[in-house]
Amino acid sequence: MFLRDFCIQRPVFAIVINLFLLVGGFYAIFTLPVRNLPQFDIPVVVVTTTLPGGSAELIERSVTTPIEQAISQVDGIDYIASTSSANLSSIQMVFKGNIDPAQAASDVRAKINQVQQQLPVNAQPPVVQQISIDSQPILYLSFRDPNRSALEITDLINRRIRPMLSLAPGVANLQISGERKYSLRVRLDRFRLANNNLTVDEVMQALRAQNVDLPGGEIVNDDRRISVLARTLLSRPAEFAELVVHSGGDSAAQPSLFGTGSQQGASYPIRLRDVADIEVAPESIDTGVRIDGAEAVAVGIVRQSDANPVDISRAVRDMLPQLRQVLPAGMSMEIPYDQATFIDASIREVFDTLIITIGLVVLVVLVTLVSLRSSFIALVAIPLSLGGGLAFLATAGYSLNVFTLLAFVLVIGLVVDDAIVEVENIQRHVDAGMDTLIAGFKGSREIGFAVIAMTLTLAAVYAPIGLLPGMIGSLFREFAFTLAMTLIFSGFVAMTLSSMLCSRMLRPQSDNWMTRGVDGFFRSLGAGYQRALTFSLGHRWLVALIAIGAVAWGFTALSKLPGELAPFEDQGYLLIMFTGPQDASPDYMNARAADIEQVLTTVPERQMVMSLTGIPTLYQGVVFMLLKPWEQRQRTAAQIQAGLEAGLAGVAGVRVAAINPDPLGGGGQYPIQFVLKSTLEYSQLDQAIQPFLAEIRQHPGLRAISTDLNLNTPVDNIEINRDQAADLGVQMQAIADVLGKLMGQQQINQFNWQGTLYPVMMELHTNEGTEATTQLEQVYLRTAAGDIAPLSSFATIRRDVGAASLSHFNQLRSATVSADLAPGQSLAVIAKDIEAIAARTLPATVQTDWSGSVRQMSQASALMGLVFVLAFAFIYLTLAAQFESFRDPVIILSVAPLSIAGAGLALAFSGGTLNLYSGIGFITLIGLIAKHGILITEFTNQLREAGQAKQDALIEAATIRLRPILMTTAAMVLGALPLMLASGAGSVSRRDIGWVIGGGMLFGTLLSLFVIPTVYSWLSRKERPVIPPIPPNL
Repeated sequence: MFLRDFCIQRPVFAIVINLFLLVGGFYAIFTLPVRNLPQFDIPVVVVTTTLPGGSAELIERSVTTPIEQAISQVDGIDYIASTSSANLSSIQMVFKGNIDPAQAASDVRAKINQVQQQLPVNAQPPVVQQISIDSQPILYLSFRDPNRSALEITDLINRRIRPMLSLAPGVANLQISGERKYSLRVRLDRFRLANNNLTVDEVMQALRAQNVDLPGGEIVNDDRRISVLARTLLSRPAEFAELVVHSGGDSAAQPSLFGTGSQQGASYPIRLRDVADIEVAPESIDTGVRIDGAEAVAVGIVRQSDANPVDISRAVRDMLPQLRQVLPAGMSMEIPYDQATFIDASIREVFDTLIITIGLVVLVVLVTLVSLRSSFIALVAIPLSLGGGLAFLATAGYSLNVFTLLAFVLVIGLVVDDAIVEVENIQRHVDAGMDTLIAGFKGSREIGFAVIAMTLTLAAVYAPIGLLPGMIGSLFREFAFTLAMTLIFSGFVAMTLSSMLCSRMLRPQSDNWMTRGVDGFFRSLGAGYQRALTFSLGHRWLVALIAIGAVAWGFTALSKLPGELAPFEDQGYLLIMFTGPQDASPDYMNARAADIEQVLTTVPERQMVMSLTGIPTLYQGVVFMLLKPWEQRQRTAAQIQAGLEAGLAGVAGVRVAAINPDPLGGGGQYPIQFVLKSTLEYSQLDQAIQPFLAEIRQHPGLRAISTDLNLNTPVDNIEINRDQAADLGVQMQAIADVLGKLMGQQQINQFNWQGTLYPVMMELHTNEGTEATTQLEQVYLRTAAGDIAPLSSFATIRRDVGAASLSHFNQLRSATVSADLAPGQSLAVIAKDIEAIAARTLPATVQTDWSGSVRQMSQASALMGLVFVLAFAFIYLTLAAQFESFRDPVIILSVAPLSIAGAGLALAFSGGTLNLYSGIGFITLIGLIAKHGILITEFTNQLREAGQAKQDALIEAATIRLRPILMTTAAMVLGALPLMLASGAGSVSRRDIGWVIGGGMLFGTLLSLFVIPTVYSWLSRKERPVIPPIPPNL
């Protein structure tokens, strides 16, 4: 080719254009961001609507359903899931990966605006947020002080810490767990209200009217402007206590609470302290945090969707000295969890693997090529190709992450292949006595087409991966394009620099003991191979039977492998998730967290324990157990998890399980999320799924089974006698308003303390020892006659059970069954078992679906199948175009099933699984093993075109190409060895891909040496087609 010949003639030019790759890579090292995974986000839009005082049933009926009906018309939705609970409707819309999340959020807002007037009058406007499906904190800061309450710690965090952390680059949100915000509690006493002839509404109106914060304006005269400040906003509980809720000037009769007589209007005003108790108390105590058993407040840092966790962690840690300066003496600050710790360790492990791989490949090249000159020419391709790959990463806006580093690890054995083929072929001519320069031209021309074919074939394998939509495409796009571009750069180096260096540096090999030994070994091996190949071509059906048997063996092993989305890694911590009764109080959940912490004290590998209660729902909690660094412990996270099972089973009052977190992110969910949905009423749905639940609880592969449909939460049903209420002139609206204001934790307005506004809350004063039902019955309302009447005079309150929350999935009422896998269980196998149980136990009125990991795995499996088909198609078409034949690509790819079978056997031997990583390994194998077929087929075609008979050309070509085939295979297998033996952070996924590459290459190469010639002898034409010349007159 022109470029190759030009570079041989112009060596300085060849060196310079290749040095550009090195310079570009050097620059990229200092500018590329470092991440754990490539940036990928499944677009998620969350719609939250608050209805103070609303029950789960009311919100499901009047808030969630109309909003769902409107937003379901937005394009690109994967699924909609919603939860209706007391006071709150939360709707999560998960979109397909090719949807612009900002546009999706805009479309959702437009649809909500169309139905907002249909919502209840006192419902707050729906809030639309665009989030990531894994919008969990990437780092926690914990704060403890034995001399300060959680109220004081929270206030210090909000005043001093939050403003500083919010400025850190990449921070989207701060989640404060265990926070106790200041609030002013006005606890109305129902008896004192009645004795003073006041109602809840009248007290609320007085609070709103007399505690306001309005501008006073300004006074302007001839020479100055004076601001007028109206001090109308209260700031201390004592000021609220003196607030007048009813003036004493009214002489109207006031009915007595205990009798039918009346009291003449009192001349004194009625103040808030006369009818209520007032105190500063936490706004909410729903969540709690404990660090190693001590109460604390934790700040979780949530990253922006495009932010780098490592950069955020580094920025926060750099900020720690400044944060400590603003903390009072005695308050400690710690980092109990930092996602960047695992990321750094994982990246470090892959980088170490890269260095070891380079060392092993260098060793292979030195041993097989013997000559230092030849080895230098082949090995110089490594830094140049990697430099080009790094430059491509920077240009494309990609990052250094586990996937791109894995691409570099895999490519090390490949980038020297092209150079090895060039060097070996030119060295053969030099050893035969040809002039070095002439050998450079002749040898590079002979092998040039094969080098181009091998490079483009491997690059074609990865094109389908890089073009895939959704999570799979986002995860593997950087991997695929990085590997493909690095391979293209290696082909460029082989064509430009390697050919030139060969023509200048190669000399006939010296006759020393090492040269004689290596050459003698390959000559003996070649002679033996020639005899075996001659025999196999005379017994082609025997070769075919052996190949078919090997494929059947491998694919049988492959079919029995367990499947999962991604292998669970040792990320340096475990999650212990627990669920209590739906009416569990914060004290109850804190006590259960303490029980779990006691179990964890028996784990010698623990470093710190952080317990969060009331998260993600009020009756759930999660315990983070941070483990010692990987090098300081013998057991993996999975082994520790299995060892905890017996101890956690003894924790009473909660369902509890230790979870190894999803390596791709999943918000701490159980891996099993099986959705049962129907148009039935919730009570009917609950009855319909009981046979399914009964059988699923007996499955040995599942543990910690629970469902979000629980109709056992205590509920007070108020049954109103409408006739009696009408006689008294009490309207239904008034009843609902009073109950909503007393029980709904409503914010009336705000009070000012130290320059910060805090909520004023009104609620019913509760008496210990008095049933909640009785206290409700003693709430008084104003009648049409102007007097007051207790709720019990026209209503009956009956204690019943109901649901704390009600769920929908794709607009249908639903119950989601969550579960963890027992140790050693396959997610794919368990998913099939659950579907089989559902098919035989559920009625036709109940439909099934998946969310979470199984849904992602199903979608990924379908896409991976498409990738395999496209990879074969791309390679076949690329080869057909290069060889100008539709038969030769079939010959070349005939060995692909053998390599896949070998990879399946290797994966079964290593105990691996079918997952995204091993799937990428299988796809890579198709291109790798095709290189052998290209070398044999192309050289056979050349010999046949020179006049040799088919079988003679086949035997000679295969024998001559044996050495480079074995050298490139050795480079790839030894290059995969560090992956196969990986340990430490992120090692499981590396081992899977390593065993696939190593086992598939070894098995496929050994059989391809006989299968490819056999298939060639069957399928190739008797005569090579001749490309007609272009007529000279055209």
